[in-house]
Amino acid sequence: MVKRVAAIPGENVPEHLVEQIASQLCPVVPMEQFFLLGDNRNRSYDSRDMGYVPRASIVGVIVHTLMSDI
Repeated sequence: MVKRVAAIPGENVPEHLVEQIASQLCPVVPMEQFFLLGDNRNRSYDSRDMGYVPRASIVGVIVHTLMSDI
C-alpha cells in the first residue's frame, strides 16, 4: 500500500480533514504515528478510516521526481 504523509508526529491533522477523521482520534498526531492519505481521496482507505499509522508499520519511502522534456 502506498500513501502520502499528510501530518507527522506533533503536527495537526490538516484543518479541512478534521471533520473526516474518526471521532476517537485527537487532531494532533501522536509521537511515533503518522497521518496518511491516499491519492484518490474519494475512494482511498487511509488514516481517515484506519486512524494513525505507527512508525513501525512504515517499511519504506518512495521519492520520485518527474522530469519533462517540454
